[in-house]
Amino acid sequence: MKKQDLVNYLDDFLNIKLFTDKSKNGLQVDNNKSEVKKIGYSVDASTYIFEKAKNENIDLVLCHHGMYWWFESTLVWIPFKRAKLLIDNDIALYACHLPLDAHREVGNNMWLLKWFVNIFWLRDWEYRVEPFWEYNWNTIWFWLRFDNKIHISSLQTLFAETLQLQKNYTILQIMIL
Repeated sequence: MKKQDLVNYLDDFLNIKLFTDKSKNGLQVDNNKSEVKKIGYSVDASTYIFEKAKNENIDLVLCHHGMYWWFESTLVWIPFKRAKLLIDNDIALYACHLPLDAHREVGNNMWLLKWFVNIFWLRDWEYRVEPFWEYNWNTIWFWLRFDNKIHISSLQTLFAETLQLQKNYTILQIMIL
């Protein structure tokens, strides 16, 4: 895939222009390649990840917590070493922070809710997904709202039992864990 097509697609799909974020979302470090054949994924932009990317012949690393935030104005010490590692090995870096948190399809928070729904075998009619918290006028967190009370015992699964959940926990406490 053409690198610029991929970057444009990610920018649009993740709606990065809608968010005011302390992260510099989007392509943070470019490379000389016009094609992306192999993508690596990571939560953080770290030296360890970039070393792995080099060893795996990754063309572009897509990460949640990128290298550049609102406070960077110099390229020294660790940021220099990380950028040099990427540049020397012709690896691009794309970062997406709050837009990825907020995305209703592939966002981090939505995946946690989907995991909760699946692990406890909840049915669609038992809950609604609602906005929970906003940052700069954009919802970035969601939660499950139950129309009816659900007793904790109905959430007991083999997984829940291995967590040794007690029957007097409330749904809210479980979600906070």
